[in-house]
Amino acid sequence: MLRRVFQTVGLVLLLLAGISAAPVELIQRTPISRKMVQSALQSWSPALSIEEEDINLALAGDMAQGAELRVIGVRRSIKRGDAQISLRCVPGWACVPFYVRVRNLPPNSLVSDTRAVRSGQKGTLLVQTKNSRLTISVRVLEAGVVGTIVRARCPETKRIYRARVIGPGVLEAIL
Repeated sequence: MLRRVFQTVGLVLLLLAGISAAPVELIQRTPISRKMVQSALQSWSPALSIEEEDINLALAGDMAQGAELRVIGVRRSIKRGDAQISLRCVPGWACVPFYVRVRNLPPNSLVSDTRAVRSGQKGTLLVQTKNSRLTISVRVLEAGVVGTIVRARCPETKRIYRARVIGPGVLEAIL
């Protein structure tokens, strides 16, 4: 009995402290559709042309209304001609990151297996905050294509950064 009282009081204190990002009853959710995924792919790569029928939403759930989908990674299978695309919502609390499968990718699409960065390669890390922007020379620790998240180490400070690949040898720090 006493344990239940403490659990209830603890839950009330957490709610009063504002731990949740938004009150659950105020969030309206909508199922993630193929059209939403197609739109996210178009904004990630405008030259990419993918039909809605080629998108498999088996692992997609729902998201808060008004949220935006962003592509955070691509893994392509050369043999089958399809890709596994990782997406997340902005803001992050609006949905759980998920994967979709895309079939019948055109061979000349921008989603390719060509690595923009390779493990051990020297690269440039862009670090941007509200008040400043700097570039740091780093050593890439993982191979990746444009849009994927990799690790990179600054040789001077030995600090390891998580960064998104934005071009050949160019990374953007995730702070």
